[in-house]
Amino acid sequence: MRNILEREEVGRLADSEITRVDKISAFVGRPSPLGATVYREGVNFSVFSKHAERVELLLFADKDSRTPTATFELNPVQNRTYHYWHTFVPRIRAGQIYGYKVHGPNSPSLGFRYDPSKLLLDPYGRGVIAPSHYDREKIREEGDTTASAMKSVVITWRTMTGKETCRYAHLLLEPFCMSYTFGVSRGTRAPG
Repeated sequence: MRNILEREEVGRLADSEITRVDKISAFVGRPSPLGATVYREGVNFSVFSKHAERVELLLFADKDSRTPTATFELNPVQNRTYHYWHTFVPRIRAGQIYGYKVHGPNSPSLGFRYDPSKLLLDPYGRGVIAPSHYDREKIREEGDTTASAMKSVVITWRTMTGKETCRYAHLLLEPFCMSYTFGVSRGTRAPG
């Protein structure tokens, strides 16, 4: 049985092999740090959700994938520490595209808007990518948004500083302004 989910390899898989990739093992992971953190062995995913009842991590082969290549339902006993949901997925790297589906109470009057049909970005993620068929109005409609929603991308510090390239040219990064402007050498009028 295939136990690999590297971005380059996923794109070459035949339809019959995708079901086997779906059975890749994920481990408990750590609650800290939040977001997607790359290690030599794979990626640790961690997200905070105080009122979530169930969390799913979805991995995608590329930005235009309409369905996930693999889905991991996080176990509330093993993959939850206090209000942090976490898992470790081996053998994936920077450039992996992912998103979350979160189940919980849907009571807008109480401030809860959990909708498991909506694909969510990682609020602690460092990269975001939009599919070529992205339509903001369509995302706001009722129903499943997995096919057309923006997705998170696993990014490393080396990718953000240009020492490592990412396969996606149109990637949005959220820089921490102070770290990018602090110091005289940056040539900014108002550093920090």
